[in-house]
Amino acid sequence: MKFIYTFVLTIFILFSNFPMAFASPDRDAPIDVQQEELNPASDEPPLNMQLEAEGYSITPPPPMPQRKNLIRNEYTSTQAITVRLGSFIDLKDNGNSGKAMFGGSYLFEKIYSPKWELGADMISNAQGLIHLFRKTIFTERSSFRPYYKYGLSHLLIPKESLASIVNYKNYMISGGVGFEYLMVNPISVRLDFEAHTGVQFASSNFNLGFSFGW
Repeated sequence: MKFIYTFVLTIFILFSNFPMAFASPDRDAPIDVQQEELNPASDEPPLNMQLEAEGYSITPPPPMPQRKNLIRNEYTSTQAITVRLGSFIDLKDNGNSGKAMFGGSYLFEKIYSPKWELGADMISNAQGLIHLFRKTIFTERSSFRPYYKYGLSHLLIPKESLASIVNYKNYMISGGVGFEYLMVNPISVRLDFEAHTGVQFASSNFNLGFSFGW
């Protein structure tokens, strides 16, 4: 009987201590104790205070630069006025190699080529040249803009007065090539070569000028 009592008491003690033997100390511990174990208290100051105490200066990084327009030489004008100076050569006048000429032109407003250009020039022999061209521009939004043009010209003869306008012999078929180069937006330097041929006259001219767009 004593043996049975001792055996039962031993079993009772073992089973009463069994959950404590396999319990997790981290899970069963109080929350405050877990936080102290995960975040142990430290007397050291923050890193930035330590660096400042040692003489280092912590400054914020500079702001990122704003993105600027990379297309600095983009030509945006859709119309322009040109002032030019050049040399006029009458191909049928063997005794006179060339005459000075001064004039200008207006490029009518249009976004894309081809465009109309109307101009007039004064020649040093008191004659005048009126021209209307259909102009096609390559790469018309870039700084370098080559072009070609074709159209009709009229040579004004002073001694004929108003009759010069109705005289069909004074009209010529014209064509030309050239280019414009953007210097300071919207001002461009311009180079022209034109040729004209008709029933009575044949001529060519070479011009250098400036174009002002808007």
